[in-house]
Amino acid sequence: MKRLLEESIEGDVKRFVEAKGYDVYRQVQVLGRRIDILGVREGSMLAVELKVRDWKYAIYQAYLASLCASKVYVALPNATIHLANPNVFVENGI
Repeated sequence: MKRLLEESIEGDVKRFVEAKGYDVYRQVQVLGRRIDILGVREGSMLAVELKVRDWKYAIYQAYLASLCASKVYVALPNATIHLANPNVFVENGI
């Protein structure tokens, strides 16, 4: 089976964020960390962390991204989204 990479979902996520009217920046360094996708629109920012497997670590990354973005999301591919617990995302405001 082919190994999934974050790059495999990056294009779809980028297009989705752009369709919402955001300018999109990839791999943005913030506080010594990297935000996979940062969308900027009229003074507001949203961050998207891309994950293919370790969705629990994405919670931590999303928390850090929330220090600079008012909206934070985690994007997972269809092939592995069933492994994630949606309640954990809701409980953490993601």
